[in-house]
Amino acid sequence: MKKTYELTVSNIEQLPAKLKQIPLGSKIHLPDKPSSYPNLELSKHLNNRELAITFSVGNNYNGGNFSLIIIEFNKYLETIQNNKNIKELLIVSGSTARKINTLHILDKLHTQVDETIFPPNFIFSVAYNCQSVNQALENKRLILKLKYKFVKKVYIQITDEIEKITAAINFIRSLRPNILIAVCLFQPWEISLARFKFRPWKGVVLSENFLVSSENAEIVNQLNLKRLELLEVEIVITK
Repeated sequence: MKKTYELTVSNIEQLPAKLKQIPLGSKIHLPDKPSSYPNLELSKHLNNRELAITFSVGNNYNGGNFSLIIIEFNKYLETIQNNKNIKELLIVSGSTARKINTLHILDKLHTQVDETIFPPNFIFSVAYNCQSVNQALENKRLILKLKYKFVKKVYIQITDEIEKITAAINFIRSLRPNILIAVCLFQPWEISLARFKFRPWKGVVLSENFLVSSENAEIVNQLNLKRLELLEVEIVITK
């Protein structure tokens, strides 16, 4: 089962120590977080590592000016074209509902996708939350996202509830049987768990059993990994 490891740093001096925590040869995912060192700049310091990178509409919103959002998005496309280590772009709306979201970016992108620029094995990805407060709307949005044939992968938002994850995998494959799927798992330590309890990440639901301690969380994750091994999905480890 392929594992990808999320990497964020506050400043570039932290990079060597953070890289030591990631198994050599593993794919690295660079999220788009406003409080972290910019992922486009970080990608330049990761020579010879396979990379996936995230573009968040919410973090590049520019007051809802679509032209300005596309200018920021095009910076990602340009970086990808110039950095062959970046194999994947995940496009997300962000944690807050806004009038411009992933679907608007996909609609714009479908006029730009050209296999002479992006080779057939390049992956454009989208996200799906199986614990949404409005699951019917989330399901409808995923159906619309997967109408764009260049979308080749779906990331399932962090949760530890394996039955929900399994149902999400089945739903995604009912829409497109051969699509790639990545399941995001939270691998916490005590401080990050305490922070999550005090200020949960918007859109992320974790069970009370998972949140008891990092030891409990690790037990839950290991049990879930055993189940997921049979389902042919990629695992994204988030700390």
